[in-house]
Amino acid sequence: MNIQIFDLDMKENVQSYSDALIVKMPLECMQMLSTCVRERLPNSKYLDQIYKSNNINHPCNVWVRESWANYHWLLRHAICLFEEFTYRRNKVHGSQRLVPIFEKILEEEVLPTIDVSDLHYMTDFARAVGEGYDHLDIVSAYRNYFVDQKFGDKEKSKYVNWKWGRGEPTWFTDLVNKKIEEKLNFSLDM
Repeated sequence: MNIQIFDLDMKENVQSYSDALIVKMPLECMQMLSTCVRERLPNSKYLDQIYKSNNINHPCNVWVRESWANYHWLLRHAICLFEEFTYRRNKVHGSQRLVPIFEKILEEEVLPTIDVSDLHYMTDFARAVGEGYDHLDIVSAYRNYFVDQKFGDKEKSKYVNWKWGRGEPTWFTDLVNKKIEEKLNFSLDM
């Protein structure tokens, strides 16, 4: 469970997602939104139509619950993910059916109880990238973490490919080349 931030522009961000992320992240977004609703609106009339709570204390789940602006951002992000999934796979993702429910929850159960301007006050994105990336801004942290998976973990490296209508994002190729060059220079210096 994670919310990868490869670009602050939402469409550019989603288009940077690898094929595997485009398949798994829409479901994870729906799970995070479900968890948020269950934890913040325990009397919602829509509880029987959404997923059960999942990984309640995961940093990304905590982030979604920090503000309704975060919830709103994740819902918009999920919609972009579904659009990208349909573009790449030419079909509708199974969990997309929940989008209208989360929109109704926002419209019927959240907006009447808050100042609408609250939807403009997001908190800083959660960082779920492990140790060693704390000194980087959020975009650089997620990009470096993702690229490092390509080199460091054979199991996770299978998630790093683009074959369904999008090529590797330029930032990915550039960062891979930079890391290869750094490794070569380090080897030559020894």
